[in-house]
Amino acid sequence: KGATWSEPIMLNSQVKADSDKFFGVGPGRGLVTTVNGKERILFPCYTHINNNTENTYVIYSDDQGKSWHRVQVTSNLSSEATLTEADGKIYMFTRWGGYYVSTDGGESWTSKGNVEGISYTKTCQMNAITYSKPIDGKTAILLSAATSERSNGKIFVGLVQDDESIQWKNDKGYAVNDGTFQYSCMTELKDGSIALLYENGKASEYFVKYSMDTLLGQKDSTLTDEATGV
Repeated sequence: KGATWSEPIMLNSQVKADSDKFFGVGPGRGLVTTVNGKERILFPCYTHINNNTENTYVIYSDDQGKSWHRVQVTSNLSSEATLTEADGKIYMFTRWGGYYVSTDGGESWTSKGNVEGISYTKTCQMNAITYSKPIDGKTAILLSAATSERSNGKIFVGLVQDDESIQWKNDKGYAVNDGTFQYSCMTELKDGSIALLYENGKASEYFVKYSMDTLLGQKDSTLTDEATGV
């Protein structure tokens, strides 16, 4: 459970192509799912081939991280991405807009789907997670992102439809702040609240928790006050 660790293993020979000027993992969290009865670990990645090309990939391992496979998701400008699993499918949201869906554990992906009905910054990383309980009978995906350049962070709640589209229940989003909001990462805590960690500039970070009622506009205040970290 993380008490001890092996020596680090360089994965370049398995996942980095000679043409890649850069190959980065994340940022944010990976995903563990089950494919054909076996545990699979996935991470979103992106690469620079030249100044105008930032393609998104996933890497996955079926043997607890001993060996890795690389799959290209997009051939268009996409860059950093975030993964979440909903209704047995994997959804990938990319920095430059849109989302992609995989039904085979990340080995193949649909063409780009448009995120419609909400407005957020597409020149900065965003984060997405799936909520553990249905909302209005649908699986809910939460998306955290800046909405005005790299500021005015919001959390949006989307309901997954049968056709793999997403209808956003709070299209205006829950306003996290009105200042700098850059890279973010969410997780669901044991009590069902949503924890959010985000950059507020100047190398500092904020941590806050919200109830789902808060995010849906049914409650006015957060569960805890925001606290800065270094």
